[in-house]
Amino acid sequence: QTGNDFWPGPVAPSGMLQSTLCNQFDQIWKINKQDVIDFLSGSPATTAMTTYPGTFNGQPFAPFFDANNNNLYDVTQGDYPYFDLSGQYNNGWNNYLHGDQCLWWVFNDVGNLHTETGGAPLGIEIREEAYSYSLPGTAIDYTTFYQYTLINNSNTTISNMYFGQWADADLGNYSDDYVGCDVMRNLGYCYNGDNDDNGISGYGLNPPSIGIRFLQGPLAPQGDGIDNNHDGAIDEAGEQILMSGFLYYENVSRTQNGNPNGFNHYYDYLKGFWGNGQPITYGEDGFNPLNPPCKYMYPDTTDPAFPGTKWTEGTVNNPPGDRRFLMSCGPFSMQPGEIQTISLAVIWVRDSNNTGGVGPSVGALQNAADSVKSFFVQQSGLTSVTEQEQLLSVMLFPNPFNSSATLAIKNPLNEMLTLKIYDSRGVLVKSQNIISDKCIINRSTLSNGLYFYKVESNKQHYASGKFIIE
Repeated sequence: QTGNDFWPGPVAPSGMLQSTLCNQFDQIWKINKQDVIDFLSGSPATTAMTTYPGTFNGQPFAPFFDANNNNLYDVTQGDYPYFDLSGQYNNGWNNYLHGDQCLWWVFNDVGNLHTETGGAPLGIEIREEAYSYSLPGTAIDYTTFYQYTLINNSNTTISNMYFGQWADADLGNYSDDYVGCDVMRNLGYCYNGDNDDNGISGYGLNPPSIGIRFLQGPLAPQGDGIDNNHDGAIDEAGEQILMSGFLYYENVSRTQNGNPNGFNHYYDYLKGFWGNGQPITYGEDGFNPLNPPCKYMYPDTTDPAFPGTKWTEGTVNNPPGDRRFLMSCGPFSMQPGEIQTISLAVIWVRDSNNTGGVGPSVGALQNAADSVKSFFVQQSGLTSVTEQEQLLSVMLFPNPFNSSATLAIKNPLNEMLTLKIYDSRGVLVKSQNIISDKCIINRSTLSNGLYFYKVESNKQHYASGKFIIE
């Protein structure tokens, strides 16, 4: 609304200027899957392919196929942006590019002042991919997908963290919209206040709806007793947090439910509270202290905490208007070097028959959201168990260290593993085989400074991170 908290590029390693990376990464790389197929058939690489940041600071960065296994991206050596042309995703869904066309970019929250929220930097790096498929005649053809890879590049564990997906849908004529959510589908949506979207930029009769569905989320805290992914089970292995809250606010300057002002206001919204710190209450305008607290505004009848109790903007006779809404997932924690992946889909549907739902095209949107979820599961193989639980993962402690550190390894496929350590210039300084679920890294001949490590398997899976020797 008033500024910016995020800046291009990764979090700078020791010895690099953050401003240099901001300029270097101040772009979005657009890659077509067909361009990669043509490249492998002998066509020249596109400019986006040659400038693609597959390697950064001597280490693999954006997903790429490494033709000669030297960890350096170079299209002249046969490397290319890593679409899985076989459709098997043997290296794990999160390690590939997706769709028929994708956009890839990276940003961080440490590059400059937080002039939007006024909050302190967290040290978060976000590698984002937006992608879509050409499937005419299906809901997928009107859907864009987004994958956020969050990396805690600070030396501090971040607790009680929330991820928020904000939307100012402006659906046709922006001044006559309603919003709502479907809790069990992890879906937030915007629709027209009546069946005629008239006025400037309006769609006219039988207007569309647009929705956002969480498809993949951070790992839920173990034993929290919450059905975090709304699949009817509690505390199952590898449970993800999907939509943990939904609220809307007005495009006005107002403490309770206006545009957020200050980091506490932002954080209250992410947690599912009003800007004055009071809980949202179920029914009416969400402010009645005599009503029970809730986490989801305008869920129709989908909130399992209030079965059979209908609550929509229409049932409380709200005047349609300019709506902003926020879907969040949390709380979760991220240790230094930890990675979390969050995926979602933005779905657009127009139902000329207006068959069902709380408003125009909402019933068709819910059906389309089911198709999109099924398609995502079919493509990715990700269901209720996250990919982080299925594949190789590592954790190093303590970090920083002086004499030695322990690398704890989760190796569910019992693969043969090798540890490689690189200095801040990307030069390999140590390599050793790993024979158990723990590996000791001794300082030995290593001097003080920043190092990067990579655990590689014989099946081309890998996990990586960084550490500091003091």
